[in-house]
Amino acid sequence: TASIDLIKKSFNVNASNVKNSSSPFWGKISIPSIGAEWGIRSDTVNAYKSTYHLPESYYPDENGACGILGHHTIFSAPFSRIDELKTGDTVIITDFLSQKVYTYTVTSNGDIKWDYKTNPIQFNGGTHELILVTCWPPGRQEGAFMIHCKLSSVQLI
Repeated sequence: TASIDLIKKSFNVNASNVKNSSSPFWGKISIPSIGAEWGIRSDTVNAYKSTYHLPESYYPDENGACGILGHHTIFSAPFSRIDELKTGDTVIITDFLSQKVYTYTVTSNGDIKWDYKTNPIQFNGGTHELILVTCWPPGRQEGAFMIHCKLSSVQLI
């Protein structure tokens, strides 16, 4: 996507520091409270063992809401336990391109958008937020289940 290409061009990335540089993943997402760790990619939502950065959202280092989508019941079901997250839990994005680790704190869980097909989820600028999105109810696409997280720290790898 354009955001990823812009980020790639703005950094001098040392390929020896990037895990498996032939990988489709530009980063990984870790959710310690539910024991989850998955790759993040930007080319497809339908891949095993991965989550998807929504192209209409911002990249973690940009001034806007970053959206990460994960399936609830298929393709390894990365977000199968996402509804177990609690306010205060930690979500970590490790970005292999910028060589940074973004730590977020869950601020709300269980926001369900039933009209997401006609009224898409908004990823607003001016905020350093992470929004995790999956289908709801599990295995169906009637609604979008969202977890909102606030950026709490950024560190170099």
